[in-house]
Amino acid sequence: MRTRLKRLLWISPLFSLTAYGQHAPSTTLFRCTQHSPLKVLSTTSSGENVEGPVCAQITVNALRYGAEFSKTFTYTAGPTLTSVFPSSFAAQPEPVRHTPTLEQDFRTYEQRLVQLSLKLLKLQSHNRTAAAILDRALRNLKDIVTQSDEIFSNSGANGVVTLVQSGAFPAALEEALGQQMTWSASDKIIDALRSLQINLNGLAVRYPANTAPVTSDFCLPANINKLGWTDWYTKCREAEFKQKLAELEKLIADAGQFSSDGERAATIAKKLGIATYWKTTSDALTPDLFVRQVEVTCSPLFNINSQTTLKLTLMDRVPTFDQQSPTAQPKDNLLVVQCGSPFSITAGAAFSMIPNTEFAIVKGAATPPATTATNLFGVLADPEIHPVPMAAVHARLKETAGHRLALHASFGVGVNVRSEASGGSSAEFLMGPSVSFLRTIFLTVGAQVGKRTSLAGGFHLNDPVPTDVTNVQVTTAYTARWGFAVTFTKP
Repeated sequence: MRTRLKRLLWISPLFSLTAYGQHAPSTTLFRCTQHSPLKVLSTTSSGENVEGPVCAQITVNALRYGAEFSKTFTYTAGPTLTSVFPSSFAAQPEPVRHTPTLEQDFRTYEQRLVQLSLKLLKLQSHNRTAAAILDRALRNLKDIVTQSDEIFSNSGANGVVTLVQSGAFPAALEEALGQQMTWSASDKIIDALRSLQINLNGLAVRYPANTAPVTSDFCLPANINKLGWTDWYTKCREAEFKQKLAELEKLIADAGQFSSDGERAATIAKKLGIATYWKTTSDALTPDLFVRQVEVTCSPLFNINSQTTLKLTLMDRVPTFDQQSPTAQPKDNLLVVQCGSPFSITAGAAFSMIPNTEFAIVKGAATPPATTATNLFGVLADPEIHPVPMAAVHARLKETAGHRLALHASFGVGVNVRSEASGGSSAEFLMGPSVSFLRTIFLTVGAQVGKRTSLAGGFHLNDPVPTDVTNVQVTTAYTARWGFAVTFTKP
């Protein structure tokens, strides 16, 4: 029986493949009939006699051990039945069997050597054919994998998936993997050749002396079957015997090239491992596997700028067809991701609704019957909205793609430049949300805190000015109103 290659495959570190030839344990176990009484045994049981029938049972650790009962049959003679018949009808003795001679054994071994030689030639022929088919199939697979780049470019992922599921690719895979049932190891032939070698070398022991006197030519057919080892070897068959031993040695060496632990078996196992690797890879191939994603996040918690450079490493599997590891093809600087600080500083103008009244002493109209005008507390300017130079800090909260729009939390500080009659210059503050455009233009709307002015001394507008007052005196106090700002920064 030929030993199939699937018994030879081993786990390859290169391809991490599962070894072939591991058969699942049989689930059909012999069970006694209910007619036989049960006899429970242990591994220490020995020599106990019971009357049959019996069903013997033993418990073993099946994880570690396999267990199988075997039977040895011993027979003894029963009564002599021929004693009831006359002696003339007694059983006749068996004929004397012919005892082989040294010459006859040698010729038998010679024929066995020819048979094994032919068997080895047939195995070598089958193995060379299987190896050639396997090499051809792997070359076809390699060509298809190499050409799949073009298919991917033209038809995308679905085109490549279709390639590996139909057409030449699965056919080549099937052809390659089919050779594991064709390639055979030569272990049994080697065992038979070594057994034959032992038998040939044992002729001297089994036939030490001549079985009858020889008075003429020792090598004549009538005499050679009488010879023991010394005369047979020295006088007749020395050259022929040495030739057969030399043939045996050569056949053993030739067969050793195809043994299960030989180099050729290991090479075939690796090549079949390559085919199995590609079958596993192709069977698991789906369009989803073609899409690979990576995420780079920007933390909004710290006032830092970050830069992330993406690198892609492609592992080229084509070298596996030549029993090499996949080749790394790095793609450096595939993408650089910049993460700017979430904080921005802008400058521009805020438009305040806080009163910015400028007080003054004005001439009032004369009240009849008086003819002289009276000085009154009045207003020179009181704009409802006035601009304030402002610088602002913005914390980015949300942003759309391409920095088109962004939402910020903003805080601005401005300077309201006023005359002494208006309370003097003072700081104003604006707090609220902002919307930015391309990180360049910022629109902020919120609560604006600034100083408003009022007349000091309890005076009010249009009150007469005492004669001893020559300048308007004002007081200031912070107040809050709605405000908005337009500020700018570089993108």
